[in-house]
Amino acid sequence: LRLGLRRLSLVFGLGEALGPALPSFVGVDVVRTLALAGSASLITVAKAVMVDRIIGMVALLAMIALSVPFFAFLVSSGPALALVAAIGFGGLVTYVVGLQAGPLIARIPWLGESLAKLLVEVRRVSVDGRAMLVLILSGLLVHVSTVAIFWCAARMLHGSVDLVPAMLITPAAMLIASIP
Repeated sequence: LRLGLRRLSLVFGLGEALGPALPSFVGVDVVRTLALAGSASLITVAKAVMVDRIIGMVALLAMIALSVPFFAFLVSSGPALALVAAIGFGGLVTYVVGLQAGPLIARIPWLGESLAKLLVEVRRVSVDGRAMLVLILSGLLVHVSTVAIFWCAARMLHGSVDLVPAMLITPAAMLIASIP
């Protein structure tokens, strides 16, 4: 599915603006799917949205993994650090292993074949350096913006949340909240 920057920005913006009105993070996916419905078949659009969701999760996992040294220094070096490290690095390892597991996943009854086809699409995007860079950077931009919004909202409500701890803690909470 190829879209120009203008259309892509519109679809992305609609998803971010209207999606939160629907349950969980799934609302963003529904809005994006509806906005792209006329561009290609529903299956192609759904695959594109799912690939975007998966790469967005990879960006969030990368953000969490990159925060581990700072988390250890500024927040905690105990069980919380182990949990954040396990989430970040474990998630990235699962992503890399998952890209290789298509044939094995295809054997799962009922959903395996569809999941394997989705993994083929994710792998195709993952090996395209330019596409992956754009998706990861846009994902990081969204996640950093979300943390900044959280921090601003907390400050507005007279919360005593500093920006750096918010940048270290919020991504893991976002990942947990984004799993439908």
